[in-house]
Amino acid sequence: MTKDKQPLYCPELEHDACGIGAVVNIKGIASYKIVDDALQIVEKLEHRAGKDASGETGDGVGILLQISHEFFSEAAGKHGISLKARRGYGVGMFFFPREKHARNRAMKMFETITQKEGLRFLGWRPVPVNEEILGSRAKACMPGIYQCFIERPENVGSDLDFDRRLYIVRRVFEKSNTDTYTVSLSCRTIVYKGMFLVGQLRKFYLDLQDEKYVTAMAMVHSRFSTNTNPSWERAHPNRIILHNGEINTIRGNVDRMLTRVETMKSPVWEDDMEKVFPCIDTSGSDSAMLDNTLEFLMMSGMPLPLAVMITVPEPFRNREDMSRAKRDFYHYYSTMMEPWDGPAAIIFSDGDMLGAALDRNGLRPARYYITSDDTLILSSEVGVLPIPEEKIILKSRLAPGKMIVADMTKGKVIFDDECKNFYATRNPYGEWLDQHLVKLASLPIPNKKPETHSQEIRDRLYKAFGYTYESIKEHIIPMAKNGSEPITSMGVDIPLAVLSDKHQPLFNYFKQMFAQVTNPPIDAIREEIVTDTTVYVGSDGNLLHETAQNCNVLEIRNPILTNVDMMKIKSMKIPGLKVETISLLYYTGTPLKTALDNLFLACEKAYKNGCNVLVLSDRGVDENHMAIPSLLAVSAMEQYLIRTEKRTAVSVILESGEPREVHHFATLLGYGARAVNPYLVEECIAESIEKGLLDKDLHTAVRDYTEAVLHGIVKIASKMGISTLLSYQSAQIFEAIGIDKEVIDTYFTNTISRVGGIGLREIAEDVEYRHAQAFDPMGLGIDTTIESGGIHRLRTGEDKEDHLYNPSTIVALREAVQYGDYKRFKEYAAMIDDERKPHTLRGLLDFVPAEKPLPLDEVESAESIVKRFKTGAMSYGSISKEAHKCLAIAMNRIGGKSNSGEGGEEPERLGTERQSAIKQVASGRFGVTEEYLLSAEEIQIKMAQGAKPGEGGHLPGEKVYPWIAKTRHSTPGVSLISPPPHHDIYSIEDLAQLIYDLKNANRRARISVKLVSEAGVGTIASGVAKAGAQVILISGYDGGTGAAPASSIHNAGLPWELGIAETHQTLIQNGLRSKVVLETDGKLMTGRDVAIAAMLGAEEFGFATAPLVAMGCLMMRVCNLDTCSVGIATQDPELRCRFAGKPEHVVNFMMFVAEELREIMASLGVRTVDELVGRTDLLRVRESAGSGRLKTVDLSGILNHGYLGEKQSYYNKNLFDFRLEETIDERVLLPAFEKAIESGEKMEISVNVSSTNRTVGTILGSVICEKYKDSLEEDTYVVNCFGGGGQSFGAFIPKGLTLRLTGDSNDYFGKGLSGGKLVLSLPKNSRLKAEENIILGNVALYGATSGEAYINGVAGERFCVRNSGAIAVVEGVGDHGCEYMTGGIVCVLGKTGKNFAAGMSGGIAYVLDENHDLYMRLNKEMVRSSSVEDEEDIKTLRRLIEKHTRETSSELGKRILSDFPRYLRMFKKIIPNDYSEMLAAIEAYEKQGYSHEEAQVRAFYELKGAKREKTARKDDNVVCASERIRSFSEFHLPLGEAERKKQAARCMNCGVPFCQSGVSFDGMMTGCPLHNLIPEWNYQAGCGNAKHALSRLLKTNNFPEFTGRVCPALCEAACTNGLNSDSVTIRDNELWIIENAFESGYMQPRIPKVRSGKRVAVVGSGPAGLAAADCLNQRGHSVTVYERDDRPGGLLMYGIPNMKLDKSVVERRISLMRREGIEFITNADVGRNVSAEELLSGYDAVILACGAKKARNLPVNNRKIDGVYFAVDFLASTTKSLLNSGLADGEYISAKGKHVVIVGGGDTGNDCVGTCIRHGCASVRQIEMMPAPPKTRDKNNAWPRFPRLLKTDYGQQEAIEVFGEDPRLFATTVSEIIANEDGSIRAVKTVRLTPKTDENTGRVSMVEIPNTEDTLKADILIIAAGFIGCEEYVPSAFGASLTQRGTVDTAGRGYMTSNPKVFTCGDMRMGQSLVVHAINEGRACAKQVDAYLMG
Repeated sequence: MTKDKQPLYCPELEHDACGIGAVVNIKGIASYKIVDDALQIVEKLEHRAGKDASGETGDGVGILLQISHEFFSEAAGKHGISLKARRGYGVGMFFFPREKHARNRAMKMFETITQKEGLRFLGWRPVPVNEEILGSRAKACMPGIYQCFIERPENVGSDLDFDRRLYIVRRVFEKSNTDTYTVSLSCRTIVYKGMFLVGQLRKFYLDLQDEKYVTAMAMVHSRFSTNTNPSWERAHPNRIILHNGEINTIRGNVDRMLTRVETMKSPVWEDDMEKVFPCIDTSGSDSAMLDNTLEFLMMSGMPLPLAVMITVPEPFRNREDMSRAKRDFYHYYSTMMEPWDGPAAIIFSDGDMLGAALDRNGLRPARYYITSDDTLILSSEVGVLPIPEEKIILKSRLAPGKMIVADMTKGKVIFDDECKNFYATRNPYGEWLDQHLVKLASLPIPNKKPETHSQEIRDRLYKAFGYTYESIKEHIIPMAKNGSEPITSMGVDIPLAVLSDKHQPLFNYFKQMFAQVTNPPIDAIREEIVTDTTVYVGSDGNLLHETAQNCNVLEIRNPILTNVDMMKIKSMKIPGLKVETISLLYYTGTPLKTALDNLFLACEKAYKNGCNVLVLSDRGVDENHMAIPSLLAVSAMEQYLIRTEKRTAVSVILESGEPREVHHFATLLGYGARAVNPYLVEECIAESIEKGLLDKDLHTAVRDYTEAVLHGIVKIASKMGISTLLSYQSAQIFEAIGIDKEVIDTYFTNTISRVGGIGLREIAEDVEYRHAQAFDPMGLGIDTTIESGGIHRLRTGEDKEDHLYNPSTIVALREAVQYGDYKRFKEYAAMIDDERKPHTLRGLLDFVPAEKPLPLDEVESAESIVKRFKTGAMSYGSISKEAHKCLAIAMNRIGGKSNSGEGGEEPERLGTERQSAIKQVASGRFGVTEEYLLSAEEIQIKMAQGAKPGEGGHLPGEKVYPWIAKTRHSTPGVSLISPPPHHDIYSIEDLAQLIYDLKNANRRARISVKLVSEAGVGTIASGVAKAGAQVILISGYDGGTGAAPASSIHNAGLPWELGIAETHQTLIQNGLRSKVVLETDGKLMTGRDVAIAAMLGAEEFGFATAPLVAMGCLMMRVCNLDTCSVGIATQDPELRCRFAGKPEHVVNFMMFVAEELREIMASLGVRTVDELVGRTDLLRVRESAGSGRLKTVDLSGILNHGYLGEKQSYYNKNLFDFRLEETIDERVLLPAFEKAIESGEKMEISVNVSSTNRTVGTILGSVICEKYKDSLEEDTYVVNCFGGGGQSFGAFIPKGLTLRLTGDSNDYFGKGLSGGKLVLSLPKNSRLKAEENIILGNVALYGATSGEAYINGVAGERFCVRNSGAIAVVEGVGDHGCEYMTGGIVCVLGKTGKNFAAGMSGGIAYVLDENHDLYMRLNKEMVRSSSVEDEEDIKTLRRLIEKHTRETSSELGKRILSDFPRYLRMFKKIIPNDYSEMLAAIEAYEKQGYSHEEAQVRAFYELKGAKREKTARKDDNVVCASERIRSFSEFHLPLGEAERKKQAARCMNCGVPFCQSGVSFDGMMTGCPLHNLIPEWNYQAGCGNAKHALSRLLKTNNFPEFTGRVCPALCEAACTNGLNSDSVTIRDNELWIIENAFESGYMQPRIPKVRSGKRVAVVGSGPAGLAAADCLNQRGHSVTVYERDDRPGGLLMYGIPNMKLDKSVVERRISLMRREGIEFITNADVGRNVSAEELLSGYDAVILACGAKKARNLPVNNRKIDGVYFAVDFLASTTKSLLNSGLADGEYISAKGKHVVIVGGGDTGNDCVGTCIRHGCASVRQIEMMPAPPKTRDKNNAWPRFPRLLKTDYGQQEAIEVFGEDPRLFATTVSEIIANEDGSIRAVKTVRLTPKTDENTGRVSMVEIPNTEDTLKADILIIAAGFIGCEEYVPSAFGASLTQRGTVDTAGRGYMTSNPKVFTCGDMRMGQSLVVHAINEGRACAKQVDAYLMG
């Protein structure tokens, strides 16, 4: 398989990890034993080496040795080559092409170059090898392996000088010949390596078998690659180093190293620098490029240990325990060289010395022994060589950031302090820094204030830079308020940026990359000590020559600059630092490329003027100037500086108004900015304080905002395993998704971009669009109120982002599964898969149908398909017990699998239908016991989570109720943040170890590994497959989460389509596809999704969010707040009672998905899912994806990958062989204990173990646990072990099993200890003092839940991480001890490393602090330290030491016990603050008589305030009916401000606010048609920000004073609160906001500054006409409103009675509009007394908004007699008389003393009832032809539909008050009007009606019921039967045609009539409707008219 068939495969993203080792004779005595011992080490590390699918080819093994003169003088002599004395020649090792001609050409070229460089070439030697032992892959690509010999000239002094000459030869040759790899070329060292299994290195190279080959040192390496593409050259060692790790910052490191050619000078090179530059071969691996760098530095004269120190430095800032000299040294070099950051254990040698160094995090194991025969042995593990215990004089390990050097010329070992102090004191670095380093904090502040903008300009800038309400409220303000990035929940369901038509910012096209498996994320929260945020600005110094001037740079501790910081930088006048500002602005109309080219020219000019600090500024955006997108500008400049080799000579600072979110800053720094000043954010914060949105001091708020951003960036960097911002800058750790290759190659060089996308043209369009939102080219009025983007929380409206989960889809899915309605599910699926608005890459794909589709019954059954389905990992804790169990029951019933998530599971559920089949093991290890693991069918290792890859889980403390804490073995009320997966998953071989551990713990279970889609995930998956995983899950970035930072949810990870396709392709390439099941998840919502996933390679499918919705989830996105109103994502008992989900609902969803999948398979001609897997030949790009931006996306990498139609599937016969039968457990322990386990009798045996015996005791423990659980006594079964314990010794062992180990042990000792006991002791013949020697590796007792451990010696790093219940005694620990501990007791009888107790939230630690310096190493963030004084503590401590001494014979323990009172004074008790408070509170309640469980709950509520006060709904007060009928005044009395705030605060700010959705269900609208921003103004009102609430309200509603009075509150009917309780008082809140605004004087005239010169006539002044007029006037057009009545207002004035809408309110608005410039002409009946021609000739456009005033008549006899009126006439006459004379003139239709019958049961009929009562009628009856609505909702009227329920409105209430009965007669109609003799009405005849369904049409009609006639006395009959269209004379006058419904016809033209100059809106266009609809119509019509007018 060639790589050109792999479009998604990225060779640069291959990863590897390894086992390393070294043996060195400290005195420099050479022997063959060194060679033999080194080879033995690598052979023992087989489990740390990878191999291909066949198992016959290894990933790479190698050895670096001294050149053995004894050997080579003889070997070369056999080829006629005579060698001088030792080191009198150089030896080269080469991998030549196998083809003879090419090889000879390369050899000849090398000889020629050697001679040209003045050296004598001696000859070639073919290296003797045994290629028969190679695997087929290795053999197929085996190079020609040769050695050459070059004579050392007489005039060359040192060995280094000669090696430098050889280095020049090699570099010239490498640049001249690309098909030959020079393995090594030196006079001191040589490398032998290749693609071997660990045992093949010795066998392949015959040289290594020759005992004449002697050396004083050897270093070996075994490679475990995630990708097995044949590669001899990628094996280690390189030429200087071997490396176990990953350089995460390699891209930036390399770019900067290559551009240092401008600043690096050294006399040793003279004129040779150009020969060796570039000094890095960028085609090499990260290790090779680090090796290149170290080699170059060494050849330039820098000592090798020094070179390692500056490239892989230890953390030095704020280190009180580090000497000043060393801090100064690191500080000095940090100004010139950024760390090559990432996990790294490095062994290095120049042939005279051998050293080793560990990265600052210590994320690779490196143990060493020193023996009495002067040998130093270093390896990834102990026990790799058999060494008599009595010969060992020191056992230790490399601690994080430390180094050790064996100097063979001096014959001594130089430890870290001595080595580093030597280099740190060579020069006065501190003095140099003091003299030349400039600190930003110390720069003077200019005597002026920072530049700010007016509110008007600032509002425009917000728009121009793409700010949204969401970005301010959800990002800027929370960060300024809390100093941390906001946490939110659920995943992404909006379109990818490239698929969006909402002009998303360029930042959104870049997705953060993250570490998984091959290199771990680091812990920026708990291990902040290793992070560093300092950056430097200026020119880099000369790395090759130490001078004081090198550090003449500006130091910035926080690269997020305040406006004052920016002023200081711009104003500084310091020698060596020259600042120049370059504008990012360009004229509108200028091509973006031209603007970029001009930017480069400006940079060049500034550079020539001596500038070395460039400030790129976009200040000054105005009507004529736009800004280059800041990210594009920064990256383009960075690449320009790299291309022109100025990158290290010039620093770039960005001054921009655009960035505001954490991700924005991360991308800017990642692409080259040294610092960023977000000037507009600072103004936004100031504005927020001024407006009362933020109650905080400005400077504090700005500081907290910048700190929040900084911490967010550090966290993003840490997800990639990067500790310092110096390293993160320019590292380009992003993948672009949706950007064109040309843009990437030119401006974002080396960024991965695999699906193409937009180019500069589209980027420019986005800039222009945003600019147009802020500035009208003619200066006309535009709405500068900030938009609501709806990016995370849905906002409905045309300018909002579309969400897959919206009211329509949520309701459709809920109803489909609740009622088992597959047809409804298909409606849901059609909405999800709407090809008109694709959200995902799969949305661009279509199927290729078969010519002959299959009958459906020939397709695999749904019952079979659903067995492949799973629910996603949702922990018990993030979701409720009820929801968690519901999922498990549902999936178990259909044979699928539910996933426990990382929160454990209650023991009582295990083994029942309620248990999850998949048990997840994540970094938190919550509840991971042996019993838990044994219950699993599948165990899933979570390496990453789709919504927040690179981060651990997060359960906020508010959700850690006592029952959750019990299951998770933690403390109630304390947040649980899981560590990133770096504690026991350092690398691929460590993941392999965990897989192996879990397989031992449950031999029946499949082991699954969860990865997240990113570039390179295929290569990672290959490694995971080789590591033994049987299932690999590739999650998409858009999956859900219970809690995560917003930047993670939206900006990390990639779509699963890319991940699953790449993984499928890469596994096939490596022959691994048949070894694993591929699974995917991440917003799988339909059968179509599943079909495409299968066709891209998936075989199993996970669903998470959709099943939650099936159970009732409404996507409120409040999971992290514990306020889920449907009882799913909450632990609140009251809310959990609302859970209404049933297993059947989830089952229905799964079956429906399977059924839809079957239909698709039938259409494709595919019978089974197995046959569908990998069938990309059945996919094509949708035709609809061929237009607009969609056509820029290139999916060929997914679709055309060379495996079209190839059958690939999963075969059990190819399962990974764990060879468990070879373990000690199965070979020895199980047979030995079989009978004892069966009988329960005690038993004890002894065995010998070595490092190759991994996971000892776990299988035995699983068998014991399965039978006895935790019921056995201590020491029931005892195994005495002797030797070196392999990794994971005693993992997961249960109660009753004891393992005693005499010797030492490796990493992961006691992992997941589940009740068992572990004892580790020194051998009796040891010479060592236990408390001074390392006896135990890293990460011991990780995730232990119970049990005991006694360790007679010192443990390595991260001891007892996440211990939640075990008791441990140890005699010293390394760094990060007791990190994340949540329970148990740890007693440390010795020193701790730094950062002890970081994140410790439970349990207790006792530490012997003899030097009273523990406080310097203690992380005090969550714990406190005190003396041990409590009697109970003293007893506990003594008991622990006594048992430890008894178990281990500890000498230290004996000493302490013998003088216990003295030692007691030196012990410290470490206890978490919250834990201590909780224990005290529980104890207090227990003393009151409560049980422990009750006491826990009460203590939880007391300390966490979890018993939230719930505010009941309270409506506005209402005047009682008996009082209000006395007048026509409004009778609603508003609540006071305080109560109104409470009511507004009841709004939950739902993620999917149904209230503002305005969608139609069953033809009826639900939610606000205006899409009012209800959550936003409710929130602001609830916070007391009335003015800001007003601005959000007026954003969508011109006249809230009308809708707040007369709207039927569709919003409240759809309110999410209303599903289970009372809805929010939305309408009352709205009315309060606007009335408060009028009272407070906020509602002032908004007079347009500029008029367009266009005139518009609006005919009709109802709500639609007024809304259109208002919008057009604000735009700047001149508007005249024509009204045929005597007062403006239309139905608002005369159609709605005064008691509902006081006419002073209408007049107030009309008055305001007049002041704003709108002209009102009354008594103007257009079409009658005003001609249409007059308007058409005098105006540029006309809007008809005359309403639907053609009343529906009553077709009965005597209709036209006196006393019969239409309701509109009746109501209008009353209002007109009331306004004219207070009814005194009598000019109205009076009901006083009359019997009134009203026909019509709607709102108008009710208004007539209320009016008649106020007139003083004698009686009133209201007739409604439809049956009475039900009192409760039925199935067809379920929430969120508007409730069709029987309600008693105000008029009916008043009738009941006056007449004692409800006036309504339902299912009744008038059949006849009876007249008096004088022709007036006397009575009406009525008849009862009943519904009847037409059998043919299904339509329901009301028919008369015979013999039900009745007669009602009637003096007045009022017809309130609605309207049937508009009055024809107006549209007829304008030549506008009508529809059959009697409305004006605008079909296909929006709001334009058949007369192009005439528009219409409101009821006249759509028929009778609501006021809120009319306003919406008017607004939309105005928008179209404006476009018509302005073009």
